[in-house]
Amino acid sequence: MREVLSPTDLQKIRNNYEGLVWQSGTVTSSSKHKINQQAITNNPAYLEIDKLLVDKFFEDSELYYIALFKEITRTIISKMDVGGKYGIHTDAPELGHYSTTTFLSDPSEYEGGELCLKVDSEVKKFKLPAGHSVTYLTGIPHCVAPVVGGTRLVAINWITSAYSDILDREFAGDIERIYDITREDNTVCDTFEESTNSLEYLVSELKSKYMRRHL
Repeated sequence: MREVLSPTDLQKIRNNYEGLVWQSGTVTSSSKHKINQQAITNNPAYLEIDKLLVDKFFEDSELYYIALFKEITRTIISKMDVGGKYGIHTDAPELGHYSTTTFLSDPSEYEGGELCLKVDSEVKKFKLPAGHSVTYLTGIPHCVAPVVGGTRLVAINWITSAYSDILDREFAGDIERIYDITREDNTVCDTFEESTNSLEYLVSELKSKYMRRHL
């Protein structure tokens, strides 16, 4: 869980709400257990929101160390009025390795509508402040509880990692974090002999070798 959007970002998004055009959520899933509307993706208001969100993900270094982005999907902007819900399901594997829900409505603006994730044997419920996101492995079973009051607005994206194996991903993330720390030293090696004793250079080489191993 983390805050992705600042109050200024949220205001920019809210300024585009009136320009959004909605269609049935069945365009991305025909499940009878899914009741929502989704913004169409070919108008300027949607494109402004999508660009802002995706840019924010790419700026999030902590998320990058975890996911090591190869690709981030375009945004699904989902609206649920009273009666809206999404039954228990898992996201399709081809969408990516991580699913992210960013809450665009404050909890005070709707009742119900919790995002429920089954993590191991525990069900965790999320109803975060506007501008906050939760990211989870795409294979985790989840659902959205029925909305019983107000309107729930969220944005949904999927992240594909450069590393398909989760252990490789964790190891590569640690290397990236160490590399970014050592890079702050701005060490410049004038000779090959100096490079053998430069932590920044050695970590950079380790990063490159590990990436090439997974190309």
